[in-house]
Amino acid sequence: MDGTLPLPVGPGGDDGAPSIVELARAGGLLVTGPSGSGRSAALDAFAHHLRACGAAILRIGVPPVRREGRAAQDAVWLGPADEQGVADWLRRTAGRPAVVVADDVGTPAEWPALNRLPALGAADGVVLLAAGSASSFSAHYQGPIATLRRARSGLLLCPGPGDADLLGVRLPRTPLPVRPGSGWLVTGAAVDRVQVARRHEIHLPRPEGPRQAVQRLGTDEPQRSSSAGPISCRAYQPSS
Repeated sequence: MDGTLPLPVGPGGDDGAPSIVELARAGGLLVTGPSGSGRSAALDAFAHHLRACGAAILRIGVPPVRREGRAAQDAVWLGPADEQGVADWLRRTAGRPAVVVADDVGTPAEWPALNRLPALGAADGVVLLAAGSASSFSAHYQGPIATLRRARSGLLLCPGPGDADLLGVRLPRTPLPVRPGSGWLVTGAAVDRVQVARRHEIHLPRPEGPRQAVQRLGTDEPQRSSSAGPISCRAYQPSS
């Protein structure tokens, strides 16, 4: 890792400028909120973007099932208790930016696989994106979840009373829209409102070869899925 791994989260603040988290510096991002707040959708969008930027992606949790009945094939999937599997994956991805994406994280006893992660951040090239309830995250006093809590790196979606205590911050009194993906992005001492951007693929025909997948982000200027650059700042489209 070259010391940087920017993640555009979505439009934020009063002017709708893109909110970007430097994952290598923060070590990752915690995503929390109640059911229906868009936690899993946010993780999927983040993983999709980082994979397009060349990062190796490991998903920990229960893989979704496609309509044809096959598990998602866009990343390696491991169970929350597969410590050896995590160690083997880290060994195979040495030298590349490595992003571990953990969804619906439970208690430390239920998720021992996270204990196999090295120190988060640029030094070892490993970052963690984890989604779960505030109560589940609060049970982690050691390990990578606790590291991100101390770093105050989190996305609080549709937060309820007391959710900000997870990161030791006080949220502004500004009301938020009640919709999935809407919340507060906490990066250190900064707290900014944000709307997670939606990201999806379309396929455009090319005369010289097969159809190629590209990213469509709410503009008429598609971005190739293999691009290593960040999401276009003016290409955000709020998730719904």
